[in-house]
Amino acid sequence: MAFLFGVPKQPLFGGKTEDALIAETFVRYLETKDGTWPLLFPMVKSIVRGMDALQAFAKEEWKHELNNFIIAGASKRGWTTWLTGATGDKRVKAIAPLVIDTLNIPVQMKNQIQAFGKPSEMIKDYVERKLIPIPQTEAAQRLWIIIDPWTYRDKITIPKMIVNGTNDPYWPLDALNSYWDGLKGDKWLLYVPNAGHDLSERNKDGKTEALPKRAMNTLAAFCRSHTYDKAMPKLDFAILSPPMVKGMDVSLLSNTKPLGAWMLSASSPTRDFRKSWWEQKPLDILGNNTGCKLDLPKNGYEAALIDLEFELEGLKYNLSTPLRILEPSK
Repeated sequence: MAFLFGVPKQPLFGGKTEDALIAETFVRYLETKDGTWPLLFPMVKSIVRGMDALQAFAKEEWKHELNNFIIAGASKRGWTTWLTGATGDKRVKAIAPLVIDTLNIPVQMKNQIQAFGKPSEMIKDYVERKLIPIPQTEAAQRLWIIIDPWTYRDKITIPKMIVNGTNDPYWPLDALNSYWDGLKGDKWLLYVPNAGHDLSERNKDGKTEALPKRAMNTLAAFCRSHTYDKAMPKLDFAILSPPMVKGMDVSLLSNTKPLGAWMLSASSPTRDFRKSWWEQKPLDILGNNTGCKLDLPKNGYEAALIDLEFELEGLKYNLSTPLRILEPSK
C-alpha cells in the first residue's frame, strides 16, 4: 500500500486550499479558456506519476515488477479517483471513490435545490465564485462537462466500489440514483448509516467512532478481492417504488449467501435527510435471497435500503443496495 500526499499541492494562489483552490482554477479557466487550468487534471496526473514512481522504485529496490494498482480516495481525491479511472491507463485494475456522490453534475445541482432549497453550504466556495448555479455560457457549460466523471462513464469499465455516508452534508441522499444505472462494468456500493463526510458512524448521543470501521473493512475486502482475484458477491436486486407499488418493495438475490441482512431506514419532514437517524431492522434470509417492503409514509418522507454482511477470509464487510426516498401518500 502506498499513500500519495499533496493531492493537490497546497496552499497556492494566496493561501487557497481545497475547494477554494479548485474554484480559483475553474475561474481562471473561464477567463483564459486554457484547458490546463482545472485543478482536477494535474491531480490526476499526480496519480499517474505516482504509479510511475512506485514501479521504478519496486524494480530498483525490490527487483519486483509492479503491474496493477487499485486507486482509492475520498471527497475531491475520490473525484480524482474517478477521473484516473477514465484515463484508460491499463495499470489501474479497480477504483474505490469515497464520498464523492456527485456524478452527472448538472442534474445533481438541480437535485440539491430540490432537497435543500439551495446549494449545500459545503460547496459555498463554488457558489461564491459564481460557478454554481452553473452559468449559461459556453465556457461554463464545457467546464462542468470536462471535469465530470459522468462524461467518461463509457471509459470507466473497471470494477468500482462506491462508498457514501447516509448523512453526508455535501450531497442529497438520493444523489447516487442520478448516475448508478449509467455506470459500466462491475460495481458495488456501501452506504455507511449515520455517517457524514468522514464515514465514521455516530450513535444516538452524537458521538462518532474513532475510525470508520465499516468503510475500512469494505474497502479492504474490495482491495483483497481484486488483488488476489477472489470474486466479490454479485447482487441482483429489484427495487419497485411509486408509481409501480404503494410503497417500496425490494427483492435481492446474491450468488454468495450473506451472513446477515438488514433494512436501513430513516424519516425526515422534507427531502433533506442530513440530520436523520437511521434504524436497522434485521431481515430473514431464505437461501441467498432476502427482501423488504415499506409503506408510503403518511407524513414526511421515508428512505430505505438493504444492507448485507459478507465475509472474505475472516474479514467481515458490508455491501448495500441503492436507496429510495418515499414521499407522503396522498
